[in-house]
Amino acid sequence: MLTHEIKQFLRRRFSPKYWSLFFEVVEGVGTLGASRCDAVAIGYGLRNRGHVVGFEIKASRSDWLKELSQPRKNEFWIQTCNEFYVVAEQFGRGKYGSAGVVKIEEVPEEWGLIDPTLCRNNVVKRATKKEANLTLELMVYLLRSAWFCREKIDAIESIAQWKDYYTLPEKTKDIFHTFNKKTEEPLFEELEQEGEEKE
Repeated sequence: MLTHEIKQFLRRRFSPKYWSLFFEVVEGVGTLGASRCDAVAIGYGLRNRGHVVGFEIKASRSDWLKELSQPRKNEFWIQTCNEFYVVAEQFGRGKYGSAGVVKIEEVPEEWGLIDPTLCRNNVVKRATKKEANLTLELMVYLLRSAWFCREKIDAIESIAQWKDYYTLPEKTKDIFHTFNKKTEEPLFEELEQEGEEKE
């Protein structure tokens, strides 16, 4: 499962009706070597209001093993969130013949494991619940993440809605598709399909 597919899973799993979901949240402002949380969800429903969940997204076994070699990398986020999960295919249960990514016995004690390939009961291991450390600094980090995400989406929309896009040579279109892949957002293809329907 690719990174952007896991992000799509999180968007579905943590519905905007009850959660605010932020991607690539960086600790610190202008700090070299600051830690980054792949995703953070904050609840605002009646039952989950103020509940903070952090996520580490892993799409490959090698990336996960690298994560295990840096045990203090997510220390800030583990202390900040009520719960912290790695989101990856469970090793040995990979979909479409894949070996999978994370062995359940490798998951740190406080972390949980969510397998996005499972239709039901995708929480394979529950994370340890604790008090969240909600600070003004955290709110700044989340707002900055939302701003950067909006910037990327605006850029993609500008390209896809450009009136002459569909008359461009295929090689030129490939440049835009490459840009879209770097953002890890599947939005471009959806906008392209809308344009074709209008024609």
